[in-house]
Amino acid sequence: MIFSRRFAVEMPEKGVYIRKADKHGYVHYVTRTYRNEKGQPTNDSIIIGKFDRATGLLIPNENYYAHYATESPEIPAESVLFSAESSDTDVDVVVEEFEVINPGIDFAVTQILEELGVSEKLSVAFGGETAQKIEAAAKHMIGSGNVFEYCEDWCKNHLFSDKFLTSQSASRLFERISESERFSFFKLWVKTFDSEDYIAYDVTSFSTYSTGIMDAERGYNRDGEKLPQINLGSYFAEKSGLPMFYTTYQGSITDKSMLPSMMAYNADLGIENVKFVMDKGFCSQANLKYMDGRYSFITSVYNNNKSVKSAISEVSGRVNSMKNRVSENVYAECLNGEYYGISANLHIFFNPIVREEQRNILERKIQIAEEKLQGLSQITKAEIREYGKYFTIDLHENDGFSFVRDYEKIEEIAEYNGFFCLLTDLKLTSKEVLDIYRRKEVIENSFDDIKNSIDMKRLRTCSDDTTKGKIFCAFIALIVLSEIDNRLRKYNAENKTRLTKSFVLHQLDKIRLLTVSSSKRLLCPLAKSTRTALDSLSISHDSLLSFLSS
Repeated sequence: MIFSRRFAVEMPEKGVYIRKADKHGYVHYVTRTYRNEKGQPTNDSIIIGKFDRATGLLIPNENYYAHYATESPEIPAESVLFSAESSDTDVDVVVEEFEVINPGIDFAVTQILEELGVSEKLSVAFGGETAQKIEAAAKHMIGSGNVFEYCEDWCKNHLFSDKFLTSQSASRLFERISESERFSFFKLWVKTFDSEDYIAYDVTSFSTYSTGIMDAERGYNRDGEKLPQINLGSYFAEKSGLPMFYTTYQGSITDKSMLPSMMAYNADLGIENVKFVMDKGFCSQANLKYMDGRYSFITSVYNNNKSVKSAISEVSGRVNSMKNRVSENVYAECLNGEYYGISANLHIFFNPIVREEQRNILERKIQIAEEKLQGLSQITKAEIREYGKYFTIDLHENDGFSFVRDYEKIEEIAEYNGFFCLLTDLKLTSKEVLDIYRRKEVIENSFDDIKNSIDMKRLRTCSDDTTKGKIFCAFIALIVLSEIDNRLRKYNAENKTRLTKSFVLHQLDKIRLLTVSSSKRLLCPLAKSTRTALDSLSISHDSLLSFLSS
């Protein structure tokens, strides 16, 4: 028999068995079932490969491909992949001419980028060759993460094209991506979105050990790391759920301080008539006065703002009326007035379930503080400030102290449990405002991909130019991952499934293509789970064959 130990496939789901008497663990394919002369059920079979006990996979021989040819087409189609004669001996011949790649991620990412029009816009902005390399870098980030030290091996094993990257060529690529080229792409890309869409504005940060990145500074680190960082502000279109634009800035600059500078790009990008959706991190009187009359907005606000606290107190006794119910466990009332120095509509939402959860958390915090105070013989000024939120603390002449719960202070904190507020200049119902804001929360989950799926928690760059170029390639990868999220949400809703992005990427990576010395190619049969992954992305099996035939 002829086997290739360099290539294994998943065991067929039916029609095969492993004969227990075979010391080599041969896998038999049943060609015919019938009853013998004694009326006993039996079958005819042929050996299609060997069972690899370590992996549970099948090491195929030529018979496997002959009998699964309808599922494993040659590309381009030719008569026979293997020319060697079958043998009944137990000698294993290792066919070294095999070259195996896993082109699934390459194929799916290429398909998505082309369907979204990203590939075309990259070519216009950067030129065809650089655009292909940017796509290769994005594919590597999706398939292998942010470390490019061994990217040549990954490219050779996963990219169907010859646009391979090495660690050196990847660095040169990042350095070569200029500010003007990036902005040219953004202007082209922004034009594809609805000009009257809601735009979610959010910020993340990337930490670094490097001292050669000018914008890397210490500031509020979202990952709780004591490292310099750079901040990345990004726009997402709510209808499509796709990232539109980003800019980077110094890690010490707060989100509130950056908002006007971020908005300054809008005119050059052609962003007009849009409405911005933001979280409370951008909420300040200066920012809302900046937005007022310039851009419509929906933003969450702080409950401890004086005017917001007053509004919550006004509605707290009546908001949970059935006429104010906007969704399961959520009630709302809208008040028009002056908040943060502007006239706007404050939508006050109340969730009784969340209220109890927050009160349980508050009670636990007080209990922990109480236990710590009981263990102290003396108390510092800092501790008085910390625990004075919940207790009245009396100092004694002998440097000791006593304390008692201050329920007036505790009630004041608990009064706002279960409430959250959204401020807007738009004339919308509370339900409409809530639905729009909740879409932003879905987008925020996609935004996490740039740190998690693409592994950009650490920049792993040493200079400004390579950092900026690498982040741009990560942004292209984020477009693809966001689109995968969109398609999965739709597929899961329609099919009542719970497929995840990691499942889909894992299945794509199982797609295998063999190339032999005669330049024949053979696509390994796709498992049912892999076909499901393709279906979830609305990608057909025929388009895969077309891609591999190009």
